Amino acid sequence: MKRTLTAAALPLLALALSACETDLGQYNPLATRAPAEPAVTAPAEPAAPAEEPDVLPSEAIDYDMPVGGPNTISLSVTSCLDGCPVVNVLLDPDNYWQRTAEDGVISGQGRDGLYDDVGNTFQSQGFYAFQGTLDILEGNPSTCPDYYDAGQIFFINLARNSASRRINFDSACGGSASADGAADAINTLVSMRDFMDIVSGTVPEEDTMGDEE
Repeated sequence: MKRTLTAAALPLLALALSACETDLGQYNPLATRAPAEPAVTAPAEPAAPAEEPDVLPSEAIDYDMPVGGPNTISLSVTSCLDGCPVVNVLLDPDNYWQRTAEDGVISGQGRDGLYDDVGNTFQSQGFYAFQGTLDILEGNPSTCPDYYDAGQIFFINLARNSASRRINFDSACGGSASADGAADAINTLVSMRDFMDIVSGTVPEEDTMGDEE
């Protein structure tokens, strides 16, 4: 049996980057799907790699992020660093996606080019140019010199050819190239209405593959 899940567990993305003067607050992915087609943008030239961060203690991040296969993009969204409900989306190169949240698990086949569009969003900001973990979090002065209120946390894992890059981004952070690049990437994802329908769990029932345990 197929189903479309509600998005009650997903905090409002509209809060994420208002203090950073971005466009994210103009679109609420929990609202009814808008009829507009996803924005189409030309691939951007790769930006300079993000600066190397000061390493935070590993215990600062307790979330064990699902990462999928060797070329899977993983995006997790939550309203706080530790202990809050998390929505996770895995996206494979064949455009197959899986969404996992407190309200259950759904999966589906995305449109042609969805994986490439999401990957290019991070490629254009230089996030494929490093390996390891980049923490853009409060308390890390090199990547988060300015900290605002009401941030959401985005855990992002970019895997390609067995190399892995993880970005832990508190959207209340600002004042660095890393924070600006992450904010721009998230805002670009928000403009992809079909991808945001996956994140929010509002994908039309006919586009899902049914319940998963």
